[in-house]
Amino acid sequence: MDNTNERPDEPEDAAPGRAADMLSFMIDGIASQYALLATVHARVASMMNMAVAAASRNEHLLVHTDSPGTSAQQITELTRRALVAEIATAARLSERMVSSMLDESQSLANELPDTLGALRDGAIGYQHARQLIDQASTLEPHDRKAFEDAALRAAKSSTPPQFRQSARKIRERMYPETLEERRTRAEKDRRVEFIPGNDGMAWLSLYSTAATTLGIVTAAHETAQRLKSSGDDRTQRQIAADVVVDAVMSGLVPPGAEEPTREAPAPLAAVRPTVHVTVPVLTLLGRSSEPAELEGYGPIDPSMARELAAHAPSFIRILTRAENGAVLSVGRDRYAVPADLRRAVEIRDEICRFPGCNRRASECEIDHTKDWQFGGETSIQNLASVCRPHHRLKHMTRWSVEQGEDGAMTWTSPLGGRYVTRAAMTARAVPVGDGGERTDDAAETPVEDAGRAPF
Repeated sequence: MDNTNERPDEPEDAAPGRAADMLSFMIDGIASQYALLATVHARVASMMNMAVAAASRNEHLLVHTDSPGTSAQQITELTRRALVAEIATAARLSERMVSSMLDESQSLANELPDTLGALRDGAIGYQHARQLIDQASTLEPHDRKAFEDAALRAAKSSTPPQFRQSARKIRERMYPETLEERRTRAEKDRRVEFIPGNDGMAWLSLYSTAATTLGIVTAAHETAQRLKSSGDDRTQRQIAADVVVDAVMSGLVPPGAEEPTREAPAPLAAVRPTVHVTVPVLTLLGRSSEPAELEGYGPIDPSMARELAAHAPSFIRILTRAENGAVLSVGRDRYAVPADLRRAVEIRDEICRFPGCNRRASECEIDHTKDWQFGGETSIQNLASVCRPHHRLKHMTRWSVEQGEDGAMTWTSPLGGRYVTRAAMTARAVPVGDGGERTDDAAETPVEDAGRAPF
């Protein structure tokens, strides 16, 4: 009988001391392993910096250096893009993370060597190092050494949240620009982001000025307090969330808004979002509990899917049964992709087909897997959703791709790595069309202009 999970009996007078020793041993082990993790981060940073240097010396391995019209700067940028993709696919990381890691590695190796040394010794963690890099990167090169010395002393005796505050204060004393100048520059990076959650929920993240975001939050909470005091049975948090949703949606889709034209572009409040909801037909009829799919998110429950399909005109309602008469190929007759064929490709793919990329297909370009100039057809078996950066990577570096009849795509990296991405739906089951065929020239979208903004 295996009793390995049972604790041995200990004398009452000895148990407290032995338990304390054992717990201390465990805690020391955790601390030492965490220091070892910092050492591994330092080692990875050094290796990444060496990889960047090796790639720059051997650009021909990653990109077509003899392409006409390609400048030296473009070759350098493409080499880095190809290297980022190579590391990301091999390590199963996102390209954004790898790109940040490369930047951080180069900063540590070339600008903050003492920080790299402290990380290698386990004196600080990688979170400390990243915060130090973030703060130092905004300073003039001649100020970074003094900042590093002061910041490292604080980092070695504080937690990452504590160090974040300390590093900001040290940086403020050394920063040559005023806060207003920095805020004006940072404001250019304002954006909205979507973060999927669990159980059919998600987060909406707004990056804007502190005054704007605080104003929105304050208004939402004050409105929630008034509604709650008037007898609303929702919690204040629920009311605040609903208030923001109501305000945003009523502003984005106003009743009776006119369609924008080139001469009279739509104001922000008149933007009409388009979202794909793929609903199994039996679910739509209420005879199945099979989940539907919300593009850019994933499975949603049947009741939400039926509500969207019935009441939301801004959603394209799609059944998982191929519709008759849809254009699935125009062969070699034309290069431009008809609108319903493009939609079929987007629905089949859901996301960019490059390994590891999660950009929504509706935000991507439609690419001929086998180039049109080399005999590729404008058909669903030869088209794929590829975001602009990876579309460029395919055509301007030594990354290559082949597509099978089922939509599976095999990507080969410049260094020989092979990665397969599969379509969300098979080509045979792709639903296309939204109630009518449109194959005239006005319904076509040139491949190079097929990318669409999310809103």
